[in-house]
Amino acid sequence: MATSHRATRNRTSRKGIHPPQAYSSFLETYVTVDQKLWGFRATGAKSTQLNHRKRVAWARIRLRRFEQRLTCIAISVNLYAFVTLPPGFWKWSVRRLFSPSKNHSESNMTTEIPMPTAVFPDLEGKLVLITGAARGIGRAIAEEFAKQKSHLMLVDLDPSIEQTASEVASTYETKTDFRIANVTDSAQVKEVIDQAVQPYGKQMYVLVNNAGITRDGAAMRMSDENWDAVISTNLTGTHNFCKASIRFLRKANGAIVNISSISGQIGNIGQTNYCAAKGGVIAYTKALAIEYPGLRCTAICPGFINTDMTARLPSDVWKYATAKTKLRRAGEAWEIAQAVVRSATAYGNTYAPCAVVTVAGGMELGG
Repeated sequence: MATSHRATRNRTSRKGIHPPQAYSSFLETYVTVDQKLWGFRATGAKSTQLNHRKRVAWARIRLRRFEQRLTCIAISVNLYAFVTLPPGFWKWSVRRLFSPSKNHSESNMTTEIPMPTAVFPDLEGKLVLITGAARGIGRAIAEEFAKQKSHLMLVDLDPSIEQTASEVASTYETKTDFRIANVTDSAQVKEVIDQAVQPYGKQMYVLVNNAGITRDGAAMRMSDENWDAVISTNLTGTHNFCKASIRFLRKANGAIVNISSISGQIGNIGQTNYCAAKGGVIAYTKALAIEYPGLRCTAICPGFINTDMTARLPSDVWKYATAKTKLRRAGEAWEIAQAVVRSATAYGNTYAPCAVVTVAGGMELGG
């Protein structure tokens, strides 16, 4: 049977163009092309009328629409950064979207500061308990007390605390033990304290509350879970360890050192939960000193500190943060640790039952 010329054209490709049926499913979901643009109306049902040139033009239109959506997403991201981050952060957020800058570990932005040394004999052989001691500032505090030959009890929820305790003990040749515990669990806290003081005649010389977390976000968008987690860890956790330790600290005429933050003094955008908790730690420390005059109570308020967490931040963030300090640099973890040791010793603190010590490079002065 003879085949008509029109039927043959419908089944074969011409000039390298695939049969129009192959594009029917591709075009079925698209909106109707405007007649003023193409001179005709085409949908999936009329896809046979589209030639190769018009299909390419149609693809270009879809590509432009896709680029417009990406632009909208980029604008949304930067608007979110403008609302949730401190003033000035949005200036670098747009640049980082298209040309990410090097992080701090890839740039030389630190200033080498010689580490002072001091020996406080009253700390030698005394029990010092430190929470949040697995890494960062907590580990630096443990190392500074180890240099004083104190006996350490390191507490953290991170299993790496075992390795930290082992390394501190071998490096500084001092007795170091550890416990894995959640500071928000008062029963666990009491058990840790009871075990720690048993070999020391139920006496403890220094308690350092360093455990803390952040869950940043604008107040109007902050979830109840993020609020409760920060308050429970940073403030309630401090109370749990103080409550369980006070009677043992009073026997030894010891000291409580609570790690607060510069954010608890001057506030910080996007950290209402963290600022509330750290501000509460300052007030809580003062209240303790009033209730128990025999204890030396100190709140340490660090500023922007160089730790493994902040080292991953982009260099632009470092420039912004360090520009707010008078020293124009970030602090080192050992500088916080030495402030803790100085506050814990009896030397220079016999007539200072309570102190709020800011270690922020002058950030509190409006640098």
